[in-house]
Amino acid sequence: MTDFSAIEAEIDRLVLKTAPNLVDPTKALMEILPWQLEDARFVSTWTGGVLGHRTGAGKTLMAIVAWALRPEIKRTLILGTRSSISTWRKNLLEWANTPVCILTGRRDEGWLSYETLPEGVWVCTFATFRDYMESYQGTRDRAPQVDLVIVDELHRILRSKKTKFYSALTMLWPKLFIGLSATWASRGPQDLWPVLHFINRKTFPSYWRFVETFCFVEKTQFGTEIFGVRNAENLRKLMRSKYYASRPITGFKGIRREAVPLDFTSVWQKKYDALERDMILKMEGVTVVTPNSLAKLTRLLQLSISPKVLDPEEKEYGPVVTYIVEQVSDDPHTVIYTPYTEAIVVIRQALIEDGYPPENIFTLQGGDDEDDIDLVEKRWKEARGVLLCTITFAQSFRVDTSDTAYFAGFSWDPNDNIQAEGRLEALNSKRENPALCRYIYVRGTAYESAVLPVLDNKNYNVTTFLKDRTAREET
Repeated sequence: MTDFSAIEAEIDRLVLKTAPNLVDPTKALMEILPWQLEDARFVSTWTGGVLGHRTGAGKTLMAIVAWALRPEIKRTLILGTRSSISTWRKNLLEWANTPVCILTGRRDEGWLSYETLPEGVWVCTFATFRDYMESYQGTRDRAPQVDLVIVDELHRILRSKKTKFYSALTMLWPKLFIGLSATWASRGPQDLWPVLHFINRKTFPSYWRFVETFCFVEKTQFGTEIFGVRNAENLRKLMRSKYYASRPITGFKGIRREAVPLDFTSVWQKKYDALERDMILKMEGVTVVTPNSLAKLTRLLQLSISPKVLDPEEKEYGPVVTYIVEQVSDDPHTVIYTPYTEAIVVIRQALIEDGYPPENIFTLQGGDDEDDIDLVEKRWKEARGVLLCTITFAQSFRVDTSDTAYFAGFSWDPNDNIQAEGRLEALNSKRENPALCRYIYVRGTAYESAVLPVLDNKNYNVTTFLKDRTAREET
């Protein structure tokens, strides 16, 4: 028999004080706009849905209200990235008076409360949840269940059915699922199936049946190729009827994108060409050897951001970093995004050497925990400083007090760039003009051929077949 007195003592030690009703929506309802309330009601009506509104539109607030509209929910699990977890902890306290238990690893003692308490709110990263659920792989029916699962930034984790995380997630059978993503289906309708299957496994039992209904499928000598959208109107009606809430939103000042082409010096252009041609480059302190095409491409991209990314002993910062440093001298409160953590070190060093106060330079990258994210955001805004951030980590936090962002390199997945851009705006931002995002690249490098498609919105395709849930009369 379970020793409940021991469990209660353990929970008190963990300081888990969950509100009896889990969420108090009073303040949230004071903050929410009429259209946000309508969409919150929509996703709370069925077994689940995705809030697909643009970044900064208040998806977290809508999810909290949708949750409050289902009073039978007693156990809630929220999954997300490190930065989105920070946002959830902060917003639940502010808008719903709801403390949470943050689970930080497979051996975290907080899992005891998750396994035994009849009520509670637990929050963890995708990787932490996946690792914890591995212990139930052989006994899926014994996995602890919850009433509500919320997956934030679901585009980062739920576009494939062939992952350990998805296998772990399907052990759960919640009463309600709420997904949040402004960039859900970047490849096409095939990205929708994992979430739809999780929400309604009877209606969407077969991946291939769904794909063959809504995508073009062609068998080639290299395998099965999935492309395009078929039966688009039926797909839109299906999604808008139960599973997807989104709409055009006024009030945003918008984002302006600008490509900034630069040139290598003749010396570094020759070195770049040599690395591309010979797959090897002798530098000041190291010899860069690229054993395959993928490794070569990565090194070429890093070299085009700065030679010092490959070799800290090199004296030249390169045109991209030099340009950013010059701009920051006139624009000291800004954000600098880059794909590589090594580049953050280089850019920070260049700013300090140019006289920028090191105490006003802040960084966010993979590995930062929730407290770090909150503290960095707060101090960056107070100091009106520079924030250096890896692009894939740019999720959930807000840097909307800056008018500009500089991309030293960019992600090949346009969704990552959209998310990073979206950190600069929100519905209640005080900015009067659109934020400016400058994508900086060097002519004659691998980035040049890719930067224009990234900027022209060709890949922002989720709305091309989903559109918005409220536009039922347009077809």
